Amino acid sequence: MTSGREKRSSSRKPLHGRVFVGPKQSGAVEAKATDLSLTGMCIYIPNKLAVGSPHRITFEIMVHGSARTISLIAEVVFCSYRKAGDFKVGMRFLEIDPQSDAYMSEFMQN
Repeated sequence: MTSGREKRSSSRKPLHGRVFVGPKQSGAVEAKATDLSLTGMCIYIPNKLAVGSPHRITFEIMVHGSARTISLIAEVVFCSYRKAGDFKVGMRFLEIDPQSDAYMSEFMQN
């Protein structure tokens, strides 16, 4: 039995926008973001992703009125079927450069 408590160590913030997700070294598929934390994000994507698989994720956030592009490596922690062509995917961040990390920290504080 689960306790129903939040498993994330950092808080989430709504994020609604395009996210590009693809294997670490090739083309990307467009997805939709739902929320973001400093350690991961939740997206909706048209195709199933294997749990544990690494992917490059690219998206934009607004920091002090300017769009900042974030590009990082994340792994799939869950992938659940919602309906045909629609999967809900939880991603955990694995590799992020210092500048993107700083932008995300600013975004989460505002």
